[in-house]
Amino acid sequence: MIDYQERMTEKYGDAEVLFNKCKPRYLSKGHLQMCENNIIRLKENIAINYWDMTPPVIKEIEVDGEIYTKVIKEKESKEFFMYWEQRERDYFEYDFELLDLKYKFLHHRWGHKGHHSPCLYLHPTSENDYVNYIYHLSEWGLLDNRIKSVFFGKEKLNYRYFDSLKEDINKEQTQDINIKIILESYGWNNEIVYEISLDTFFEMDYKKIKKYAYEYIEFFKNIGLFLKFTNYAQRILWHERKLQDAKEAERAVELMKANEHLFVERMEQTEYVRPKSKCYILKDHNTGLYKIGKSVNPVFREKTLQSEKPTIEAVKIFKQNHEDELHKKYNKHRVRGEWFKLNKIQLKYICRTYA
Repeated sequence: MIDYQERMTEKYGDAEVLFNKCKPRYLSKGHLQMCENNIIRLKENIAINYWDMTPPVIKEIEVDGEIYTKVIKEKESKEFFMYWEQRERDYFEYDFELLDLKYKFLHHRWGHKGHHSPCLYLHPTSENDYVNYIYHLSEWGLLDNRIKSVFFGKEKLNYRYFDSLKEDINKEQTQDINIKIILESYGWNNEIVYEISLDTFFEMDYKKIKKYAYEYIEFFKNIGLFLKFTNYAQRILWHERKLQDAKEAERAVELMKANEHLFVERMEQTEYVRPKSKCYILKDHNTGLYKIGKSVNPVFREKTLQSEKPTIEAVKIFKQNHEDELHKKYNKHRVRGEWFKLNKIQLKYICRTYA
């Protein structure tokens, strides 16, 4: 460390003078540099300060042949200045696997050497340092330009998000639509999420999507795009058609609204004819009882009852509605509701007379 301080002092001047010149209190983009292999570190010409306790000044005194120690000066708090020597063993690693990107951020918690507060604060957006740094690196524009932004918290990819994404796909261009990708989970149900454009997402290989963003396979399948069997050009073409269909649907709605008054006028001039009900007789082969009822669609009514009780079958469907008349005539034979206990002669009479 001493050799490093000497080299930096020779190169950039006294650390205290340099610090007092700019007094870097808060960590910012200007303090950092991007090195090879996406390693982000503090610039070596950034001087920092820290507080520590100086050792006490002790003097030995001989009295009558005995050696005594006397504290000439008590230990005290003092501000120190230095160039911080970073080591690559102290870093946070962020792996954007879908994009084949990996970043190392050498943090080392600058200024924690002494008992006082750090010399380079980072405006806290999260209590988690790992989360805090990646958020700021994104805000400072130090990440790949394919990464639009980074969020954190309970950023779940739920149905509300997918509904909103579906609306955007029908309105916006691919480069203007952002897709959320989960970077990492932390804490209690929290996640770090980064956004890329739909255009970038469409460039991704299906195997990568399946491994790192599998939620979107089913989503796009439900709206007509099979990511497994399409390449970038086909996906872009699908989206262009989607936009075209949405525009045509919008024009159709506008046209309908513009001609709404004509539709209302036509409806007012049209006389509504209510469909006539037809009388029917159903037999329950399980009980032997007959149901005398009416319906606009007796065949559908039969199927509905059969779904509840398969032993029911239609015996006769009349062209007219004779329900009230038959109910009064055979009221003595009513068992319950519309169900009657009829014999073969009575049934034959009804079918011939009311045909």
